Amino acid sequence: MSGQGTPRRWELIIALALAVTTVSGALLTYLSVRQESAAAGADEQTVIETILVQQRRTGASTQTHANGDLAARYRSLLAEAEALEATDPARAAVTRQLANAIANQTGIAEFLSGTGASGRLDYRANLEAALHYSDVMAVPLDQPDRTAARADAYRDRSQALAMGAVGMLGVVVLLTLARVGRRRWPRIGLFAAATAGYVAVVVVTAVRAI
Repeated sequence: MSGQGTPRRWELIIALALAVTTVSGALLTYLSVRQESAAAGADEQTVIETILVQQRRTGASTQTHANGDLAARYRSLLAEAEALEATDPARAAVTRQLANAIANQTGIAEFLSGTGASGRLDYRANLEAALHYSDVMAVPLDQPDRTAARADAYRDRSQALAMGAVGMLGVVVLLTLARVGRRRWPRIGLFAAATAGYVAVVVVTAVRAI
C-alpha cells in the first residue's frame, strides 16, 4: 500500500503544480494583453493631445503676430500724431487717442516696451501669455509627453508579464519531465528546479511589472 500511495501522492502533487503553473501563465498572459491594450489607448490619447497642443501653439503664435501688426499700427499713429503736433494739434490729439485706444482695447499695452512711437511689442511675453490663456480649459503643453511616458510604462509592464508567461511555460516543461521521469532523484531534482523557477518567475515579473 505504501509503495502504491507514494506514486499517487506524487501524481497529485505534480498535477496540482501543473494546474497552478498553467493558471499563473494564463493570468500573466491576460494581464499582459490588458497592459498592451492600455498602452495602445495611451498612444491614441497622445496623438490627440499632441494635435490639441499644436493647435494651441499655432493659435497663440497667430495671435501674437496679429498683435505685432497692431503694435506697428500703434507706433505709426503715434508717429503721425507727433508730426501733426505743430501744425494741427487737434488732429494730433485725435490720432493719439486712437493709438491709445488700439493699445488698451486690444490688450497689447501691457506688452509694449519703450514709450511713444518707439514702443515695441515684447513677442516672447505676449506669446507666453497667449499660450497660458484659459489654462484651466486647455491641454497642458507637457501633457502629450506625460501620456507618452505612461504608454511606455504600460508597454514595459506588458513585456514583463509576457516574459513571465513564457517563464511559466518553462516551469510546465520541467514539471512534465518530473511527472514522466522513472527515477526518483531526477524527478525530485526536476520538481525542485520547477519550484525554484516558479518562484523566480513570480518575483522577477512582480518587480518588473510594478
